[in-house]
Amino acid sequence: MDAGLCDHCQHVKKIINSRGSTFYLCLLSQSDERFRKYPQLPMVECPGYQPQPNENQS
Repeated sequence: MDAGLCDHCQHVKKIINSRGSTFYLCLLSQSDERFRKYPQLPMVECPGYQPQPNENQS
């Protein structure tokens, strides 16, 4: 599944449950109510998006 921006965001924590399903927890939701805890995917636009430090920008 393509999660959009969440796949490469430094504010996401990927959670894989015992059945193999993957959930994307937005860590910004802990301090900013504008962000949903589990955003609707794929996320194509997000004001809090920041690429992971090791990601190359294209």
